[in-house]
Amino acid sequence: MDSYKKLDMASTDWLTTHFLAKSADRLRALASLHIEPGCRILDLCCGPGLYIPYLLDLVGPSGHVTGIDYDPISLDAAHRRLRTLPHHNWDLKHVDVNEYVNEMPDFDVVLIFNSIGYFRDPFRVTARIAERLPSGSSIIIKDFDLESVFIHPRELQLWCELLQAAKRRNDSDNPVSFDNFFGRKIHTLHQCYPFSFHRNEVWTQLMTYPFNHFQAEYIWRNVECLVKQSGNECSRATAGYFLDFFRFPKGEFFTKSDAIFVETEYLTCVRK
Repeated sequence: MDSYKKLDMASTDWLTTHFLAKSADRLRALASLHIEPGCRILDLCCGPGLYIPYLLDLVGPSGHVTGIDYDPISLDAAHRRLRTLPHHNWDLKHVDVNEYVNEMPDFDVVLIFNSIGYFRDPFRVTARIAERLPSGSSIIIKDFDLESVFIHPRELQLWCELLQAAKRRNDSDNPVSFDNFFGRKIHTLHQCYPFSFHRNEVWTQLMTYPFNHFQAEYIWRNVECLVKQSGNECSRATAGYFLDFFRFPKGEFFTKSDAIFVETEYLTCVRK
């Protein structure tokens, strides 16, 4: 099978499907964060800018949101999304994150949503950002962990085989792969710097039959990426079972009246 690369879960189409599948719950959770009117926010690895319109609602016209990303296609999509907004208190930058952090201006809040797993050393990246921020600023980091996903129905033994195979490849190929299993470690990121405060949260997304279009595609893409990442570590029979059972849009899983998909995302809020 083809090796699993970062782009498999970083394309604009994938990120949009991901966002729309979970948008209602995620936006309610976003509103619960400590983001006040007038805040200066950095959306690190902003992708197609899906969160920025809602961040602008939270900071109001006196605040400002900066989005940075290295993918020009995603940034083009972000520009199209944002240029119709009534206020222009936002900007987008096509930059390398590692270089940007070295000369980063002051922000009140830095968001790192579903992207910390792209970095080879998330602890070092978090510490470097903290070093650049003024006292009182916050970093909010959120990501998922595929080992925490619960799916019913599925063959439990085969699911365990698939997960273990993907984890082995994840560990060996980490320099060229998104770390799908970093999520739970987010709750230890506060140890990388002497922060004055930290708070850990768990955001849980429940999807049940009947699934809407975006939910069904999102579930399928998660399973498909797991199979790709497992590579030759997983048996053909196991890979075939999951690719058939969950194939979007007519896989048998989506016809089961008791079908459930539960995803857990881990969040930490640290303050300098």
